[in-house]
Amino acid sequence: MRTRVQSSAGEGAPPDRTVYRFELDCPEGYPAELKEDRPVAERGQRIRVAFDPAHRVSPELQGRTRPWKAGLWGAALLALSTVIAWAKRRPYGEDRA
Repeated sequence: MRTRVQSSAGEGAPPDRTVYRFELDCPEGYPAELKEDRPVAERGQRIRVAFDPAHRVSPELQGRTRPWKAGLWGAALLALSTVIAWAKRRPYGEDRA
């Protein structure tokens, strides 16, 4: 495990942050490295990594990424757009005689 402090410059810049780089020994050599904002394992300790063999997304700790939050936001936006479309299906005052 190697660490590196990333600094930001300027007024109102975010505070410095430490990036932890873990060298991995995965079959077939990929992924070779995992970057995290926190220490997740000691040297020699095993971790499980989820990755895309086609290299389209960065590797992540297995179980860390949860699709529920994005799925709930998608369902809420779909429901909201359905309500708006339903409310606008008739011009205002059309149902008055």
